[in-house]
Amino acid sequence: MNLATQNSIKLRFNLIWAIAKTDYVQRYYGSSLGLLWALINPIFRLLVYYVVFAYLIFRNRDPEFILYLFLGITAWTYFSENTNKGLGILKQKKYLIQNIEINKLDLFFSSAISTSFSFFLNVLIYLLFTLFFEVPYTINILGVLLLFLNLFILVIGVSMILATAFLYLNDLKHLWDMVILLGFWTVPIIWDYHIALEEYKILLYASPITGIVINLRYVMLYGESMDWLIFLYDFGYATVLFILGLFSLKHFSHKAVEVQ
Repeated sequence: MNLATQNSIKLRFNLIWAIAKTDYVQRYYGSSLGLLWALINPIFRLLVYYVVFAYLIFRNRDPEFILYLFLGITAWTYFSENTNKGLGILKQKKYLIQNIEINKLDLFFSSAISTSFSFFLNVLIYLLFTLFFEVPYTINILGVLLLFLNLFILVIGVSMILATAFLYLNDLKHLWDMVILLGFWTVPIIWDYHIALEEYKILLYASPITGIVINLRYVMLYGESMDWLIFLYDFGYATVLFILGLFSLKHFSHKAVEVQ
C-alpha cells in the first residue's frame, strides 16, 4: 500500500469519525447539561424499569428481569434508532454528497458509529448495575463484541436498503414505523425467549434481532457461551442484507442528488 493510498484511507476515516462525533454532539446541543444527558438517560431508564416491574406491574418479580429487559431494549433501540436515522440520510445529507462528494456508504458508517456511542454507554451502565445483582462474569462476556459487530453490519445493510427505497417511496417512513412497532413485540424483549427457541421458531429465523437478543443475554446475563448456530445464522442474515444494501446504493441511489 503506497503513501497516497494510506493518506486517502486516513482522510476517509477521519471524515467518517468527524461526522459521527458531530451527529452525536448535536443530539444534546443547546441543553444545559449537554452530553451528561447521555449518562443520565440510561440510568433513569434502569431505575424506572426496576420500580415499575418490581413494585407495580410484577410485584416481587425476580430483579434479574430488570437486567433481562434492559439488554433487550438496548439492542432493539440500537436497531430502531439506526434504521430510522438511516432511512432519510441520503435526503438529509444531500449537501455532503453534492459539495464534498463524500462516499454515500460513509454516511451510513458515520451514522451507525454515532449511535454506537450510546450503545456502549448503555452497556457500561448495565455492567455497573450488575454489581448489585448476582450476575456471573465469565470469559463469554467478550461475545458482546461479536454480537455488536453483527448488529453494526445489520443496521448499515438495512439502512442502505431503506434510504435508497425512500428516494422513490415517500410513505416508507410510515410503513417502517409500523414494522418497528411489530418488531418490538415479536422480538423477545419483554416475553420469555424460550418461546422462540421451543414453540415458535419462525420468530427466531424471521428476524436476526431475535437471535442477537437471546445471545446477548447468554453472554452478559447468564455467563454462558452464545449459541453459535444462531449467531452464524444471524451474521449471515446481516451480511446478505449488507450486500443487498451496497447493490441498491450503487445502482439506485443516484436520485439522492436530485432530491429537492
